[in-house]
Amino acid sequence: MADVFEAFGYGDGKDGTDKSSTRSLSWYAVGYATETTAKAAVVGSVPDTIAITGGPGYLFKDDLSWTREGPDVWLFVASYVHPDRRDEDVDTGSYTFSFDTMGGKEKMTASLATISKTARAGATAADFKGLINWDGKKAAGVSITVPQLQFQIAKRQTNATITMAYVQTLAGLTGRTNDATFLTWDAGEVLFLGARGKEETDADPEVTYYFAAGPNVTSLDVGEITVPAKKAHEYIWVFYDKLEDTTAKKLVARPYQVNVESVYESADFSDLSI
Repeated sequence: MADVFEAFGYGDGKDGTDKSSTRSLSWYAVGYATETTAKAAVVGSVPDTIAITGGPGYLFKDDLSWTREGPDVWLFVASYVHPDRRDEDVDTGSYTFSFDTMGGKEKMTASLATISKTARAGATAADFKGLINWDGKKAAGVSITVPQLQFQIAKRQTNATITMAYVQTLAGLTGRTNDATFLTWDAGEVLFLGARGKEETDADPEVTYYFAAGPNVTSLDVGEITVPAKKAHEYIWVFYDKLEDTTAKKLVARPYQVNVESVYESADFSDLSI
C-alpha cells in the first residue's frame, strides 16, 4: 500500500547571523514505482515556510530533492533558507516593476524669479528678466536637478515570443515615444530607451524594458513668452535678442521667440508585448 510519512522533523540545520540560517525536512514515500508519482504524493506535505527561533522568524523552501532508497521507496528532503537568499522561479508571464526618481540634470538659462538685483553704489541694476549668467553675448545658465522618472519592467516571456522579428521590433521602437495612452501615461509622455534579454533552451526568457517618463505641459512661461504646449520629450530652445534697459542704460537680452521641436518619432507600444 502506497503511503507518505515524515522521516523526522528538522534534520540538518544551521543558525547564522548573516542570513545563512538553514533547515531541512524529510519524508519517505513508499509504494510508488516512479519518482513522478512519489513526488506528486509528497508535495502536499511540504510547507512553503517553516518557523524558526530568532533571525527572520521563518525560512522559505528553496528546493526539494529526492533519492531512491530501494524498490518503490523514495526519500525526499526539503531545504529551507533565509527569505533574502531564496532562489525563486518566475512564472512565464509574470513581471517586476522597478523605478528611479533620482532626478536628471538640465541647464537652466532663465530663473523662475529674480529674488534681488544689486548694483554698485550710484548705479542702477539692469533687469535681465531672469536670464542667468549673461555675459553680454550669451547666457551661460546653471545646471540644476530636475524631476525625472526612469522605470524598468522585467517580464518572463514565452520562448515563442522571442523571435528575431520581435528583437528587430524592439530595436525599431527604441528612441520612440508612445502614440497612445501607455501604463496610464498620456501620448508623448513615455520614451522607450531599449530592452535587454537572452533566450535559453531550458527556460523561458526574461526581458527587461527600460523607459523614461515625464508630463506633457501647457502654458509654459519662458521669460515674457507663454508657450502653449510642450510634450515631455520635445526639445525647447530660446532665441534672444538685445534690447536697451532704458532705466539702467544697459544692453540686456530678452527672449524673442521660443521654439518647441519634435526630436522623437512616436510608435505603438502595444508592439512591446508587455
